[in-house]
Amino acid sequence: MNDMKQNVGDMDRIVRLLLGVVLLALGVAGLAEVVSTGTPLGVVLAIFGLVLVGTAAMRSCLLYQFIGVDTS
Repeated sequence: MNDMKQNVGDMDRIVRLLLGVVLLALGVAGLAEVVSTGTPLGVVLAIFGLVLVGTAAMRSCLLYQFIGVDTS
């Protein structure tokens, strides 16, 4: 019962993927103390990055579904 329909378009997907990778890299760098973001901010950045990469990969965004947005 997968009721998650695809609602992320091509351009939206590319932006999510690029921004997600950047945020994930910054988060990991913060956690590894390569950059001075601090551990809490590093965790938050890594989580947001993972969410963006995940929604880009699945082409489905739960927030978009709730507010009725479809960029596909």
